[in-house]
Amino acid sequence: MKVLFVTHHYLHGNGGGVFASRAYINAFAEIAEHITLLYPYKDGMEIEMVSPKVDDVPVRDDRASIRKLFCFLCGDLHRYYDIFEHVLAKANYDLVVFDNSRVSFGLIDVAHRYNKRVITIHHNCELEYVRDNSRGLLGLVNLYWTKRQEREAVLKSDLNLTITRQDLDTFARLYLNGNADKLRYLGCFEYERSVVTRLKDFAPVEKKRFVITGNLSATQTEKALLEWLDTYYPIMNNTISGFKLVIAGKNPGERLRRACAAKHIELIPSPISMTPILEEADIYICPINLGGGLKLRIMDGLKHGLPVIAHKNAARGYDEFVQSGVVSVYDTPATFAECLGNIVNLNVMKDTVQDEYQRLFSFEAGVERMKSIVLPFMMNGSITGV
Repeated sequence: MKVLFVTHHYLHGNGGGVFASRAYINAFAEIAEHITLLYPYKDGMEIEMVSPKVDDVPVRDDRASIRKLFCFLCGDLHRYYDIFEHVLAKANYDLVVFDNSRVSFGLIDVAHRYNKRVITIHHNCELEYVRDNSRGLLGLVNLYWTKRQEREAVLKSDLNLTITRQDLDTFARLYLNGNADKLRYLGCFEYERSVVTRLKDFAPVEKKRFVITGNLSATQTEKALLEWLDTYYPIMNNTISGFKLVIAGKNPGERLRRACAAKHIELIPSPISMTPILEEADIYICPINLGGGLKLRIMDGLKHGLPVIAHKNAARGYDEFVQSGVVSVYDTPATFAECLGNIVNLNVMKDTVQDEYQRLFSFEAGVERMKSIVLPFMMNGSITGV
């Protein structure tokens, strides 16, 4: 099987979208005979942590700024219109994979014209994500084109893969009149094989060290966190004595800095590494209540053996952990107080959480899920999988 994979993510750094894209690219590299990757490039954003099996083709966007703005207003949101068909015509690819509906827009028809099967991987419900992260007139334009792009991808792709089961249900409802025949749940997973540092609890621990991490400059993160500090943090003060809360992440804004200072919360701006912070924590909190998809920061908590308190929107994609009680879900002040009691009294070893994390989110687990869906699809056109 020869695969042409097209992504809109700069494969540099450690953002959530980049993390997921690397995982999908590297998984396809394991199951494909050959894979060619088209990816965006600019100076200082060199590709990182992608399998050496991948034949990568960097694509610059040298359009003038005024032209980019015009193209944005007209829905021309990516750089691949010229090079895509050129690359497609050069080799006998069996499958074209688009990493997100934004990058597939206008290109699915080209792939079908060359009789290629098309898979689009949806990192989230893009319509929800853009709605919750956009502002102003340009935000409305972006929202309009996002819906057009996502609808086209879902309708025209031969197979759509989603990162959560909730996104699968949303796409079926929004674009397919409830029919999920062309949709399958893939999930998210690590992008490389990794050795897990075991963190055993050899004695009972008083669970009073809480941590929140993430990109603190992201609109949905800052908005949700400020709301959480006003509504839910006082409940912690009234419920637990002597606890410590640490908030750590990239580029916190002035409003968040002031809020943390007023409440005497330790804020760690742009730490070099999250690992020491997570290793010292007892419980992870994810207060994000906006956007679609899977919140990858919860993976960080589980990977370090931490039980999690998460808003119900952030818990999407962690169904097995919710069922076991390792991820405790809230959406009101009353249910948040209940979560605090459940998590503080939860009797679970860190290595038990890590074992379950490896079973569901390791690179090996992801490759097996990819095989179970893609290989039958390519062999006989049937769609199987989870």
